[in-house]
Amino acid sequence: MIWRARKINDGEVKRAFILAYFVCFLCSTVALVLEHAANQGIVDGKFFGVMKIVVMMALTVGYGWFTFFQPPLVYSLSGQRAY
Repeated sequence: MIWRARKINDGEVKRAFILAYFVCFLCSTVALVLEHAANQGIVDGKFFGVMKIVVMMALTVGYGWFTFFQPPLVYSLSGQRAY
């Protein structure tokens, strides 16, 4: 999906993609934290379980930053320079 979305020139569509990724990563992070709190399965209190949560939090923060703190101009850029 992202590979094909690169060719879209509408900034609102690109912003909708970023918002959707933010919501997906936020929900996934919450689910991982809840599973970690239950201390069962693959996300128990071991190192790799904690690292999965840290990585998901980093992705959530990254997409959240782009969603809420980037000006609309960022989403409208087509990637081509005007000379």
